[in-house]
Amino acid sequence: MSTPNTNDYHAAVAAIRETLTRLSDERHATERVPVTRAEAERRFEDLLASEAAAVGAGVDAARFTVPEYTPPERGVLALARPREIASGDPLPHLVGAVLARFNPEALRTAFREEANTFYAQHPEALSDDARTAKLAELDAEQLCTACDEERTIREAESAGVPIARRGDASPPAVLTPDEELTGDVPVARVDPARYWLIRDRATALADAMWGADERRRIARDEHQRAALRVRETEQTAASRGVEVSEDLRQFEAQRHTALERCTRTYDEIHEQWEVACRLASACREYATAQGVDVREPGAPGIEPGGLSLVSSPQWV
Repeated sequence: MSTPNTNDYHAAVAAIRETLTRLSDERHATERVPVTRAEAERRFEDLLASEAAAVGAGVDAARFTVPEYTPPERGVLALARPREIASGDPLPHLVGAVLARFNPEALRTAFREEANTFYAQHPEALSDDARTAKLAELDAEQLCTACDEERTIREAESAGVPIARRGDASPPAVLTPDEELTGDVPVARVDPARYWLIRDRATALADAMWGADERRRIARDEHQRAALRVRETEQTAASRGVEVSEDLRQFEAQRHTALERCTRTYDEIHEQWEVACRLASACREYATAQGVDVREPGAPGIEPGGLSLVSSPQWV
């Protein structure tokens, strides 16, 4: 059997990630599918009952019989003897409560008309049980696919082909030991050693980032000195009526190019570091939730609150 080349591994991981994206989109879409018409009607009837319960059992006609009668501040709404409605409640709430108590059919008719229009445009309704079952199915498929991604990345690493993990990679897959990262239903047991590898990757990137930042600083200083030298020479040349040496201008341009190159390198490493930190933080949180201590023997304790993206690289 031939050994897969670099492109094979990258192509395999890219295909798996496309599947993960599709599954994620499908899960989000499933969460947004409307509930069934029956469930919507049940919710509406519950609301009607709740609103009607806030209104008294009858009209307070006695208040019109006293000689010292004064019209109520809320007009006809005051006839409903509201029991649980606070005096500061907005007028629309009071109107809705009174309608729910004395004319619920008008509200039901309006609701049904709107519901007919809505469900004619959204026939893909799901019951709560169906939605729960569909989400569970998608979650299981996502975990299996995430394990395929992690298994392929580890195979690539063994073949000397490093492939960066996503910042939102699945912690259960990333932390599963090699011997259990097979089959259709992964065990997803947390292996602390897997976390140490992820953490060390973030630490290595932090060290590389600080080195790149130092090189960027040196390049910036060199460019500033070169630019200052050009400006000073231009002033002197102008006073003497001569031209600035082209070699000097080229030197300043070279320093500018070097600064841009160092800046790009720093930005690339910084982006990789942020991704690695997010993954390490997510893996640590997952391991902790599973009751697994992922602190390496002899290592300092990990402070709660996740990994800092702006502090020094010594975040463990």
